[in-house]
Amino acid sequence: MSVEEVAHEDVDLEQLLKCSLPTSRVKKICRLDPDLTMIGSDAVLFVTKATIKFFALEKVFDIVLTLLKWL
Repeated sequence: MSVEEVAHEDVDLEQLLKCSLPTSRVKKICRLDPDLTMIGSDAVLFVTKATIKFFALEKVFDIVLTLLKWL
């Protein structure tokens, strides 16, 4: 593996770990579930990323519905 490949992987990892939602609030919301006693930081990151993806898909779905109304 070259230095450039390793540096590129570091950038990808940083982009992967960057979240636009505060993970502390996501963790508080997860703790509202009475069946959940502990949650790891990896799980919180996964839930946060899944939520961001869901919001993005919801926005795209709303745009598509708006475009279909115009047809």
